Amino acid sequence: MKEARRVGVFAAMRWECAPVLRLLENPRRRRAAWGRVWEGSAGDLFVAVVKTGIGRAAARKAADGLALEGSFDAFVCLGCCGALVPGLRPGELVVATEILDESTGEVLPCAGNLAECFSELARSAGLPLVRGRFLTVTKPILGREAKLRARERTGAVAVEMEAGGIAQAARSRRIPFAAVRSVLDVAEETADVSATAGLAGLPRAFRESRSALRAFSAAWLGSRLGSGRP
Repeated sequence: MKEARRVGVFAAMRWECAPVLRLLENPRRRRAAWGRVWEGSAGDLFVAVVKTGIGRAAARKAADGLALEGSFDAFVCLGCCGALVPGLRPGELVVATEILDESTGEVLPCAGNLAECFSELARSAGLPLVRGRFLTVTKPILGREAKLRARERTGAVAVEMEAGGIAQAARSRRIPFAAVRSVLDVAEETADVSATAGLAGLPRAFRESRSALRAFSAAWLGSRLGSGRP
């Protein structure tokens, strides 16, 4: 029997984990010292989904913790992001080419083959996407002017708070890393992030961001049936 490949999926919040969780076969939930974990399968792929909590430090701790439990073929960061490029709308996907960790100044690589595969899956599903650098920050960047300054200073197309920590953990263990996020907060304004705690009555931006994550997850995990893709 062919051994299932192993992928770790990391998201800060429960609603960001949900698009993958709803597709897993026989998911099992457990708590670890570094996060909440669900484990299941998608075809021949073993998937561990980790709710990391918000922030780079929590994400790094979760990625290190999962890596210590066994070998993994890829770590994937999934969730929402803020756009730094005017014109990107809620629900558009952003596939990372690299991560700039603002707290360390490091530029962390993403696996080119994974980024290309995920981009192709999104295109095949008819999902709008861009590719570019992510900026990982320790505090949210709020307001149009601050976002445009961050874009000019870093060259990033999107901002978020976890990918840098996960990418560092992946690099230290030579695990291929990729990040796919959907735009929630556009460059021209700031979303009310307090609404992410629950899903009832979410404003349009949250619904569109969640819908894009669901569509991408379905395209990715659905492709596992009879496929050799990552």
